[in-house]
Amino acid sequence: MIITREGPIQVMGRARVRFPRPDPVTVDFARLLRRDTLVTRPPRTLGSTLGVLRRALPF
Repeated sequence: MIITREGPIQVMGRARVRFPRPDPVTVDFARLLRRDTLVTRPPRTLGSTLGVLRRALPF
């Protein structure tokens, strides 16, 4: 799931938010997908995902 978009980056640029890189600030979606662990190493089962949540959250 990609939650990063260039639109919010452009809005922030218009608000004069300083970025460490020169203009234009863009998202390299190919690189993002290569590094996205949900794409490259998806959970094997819903149980394995819930197990991680159970260990992380006290409920």
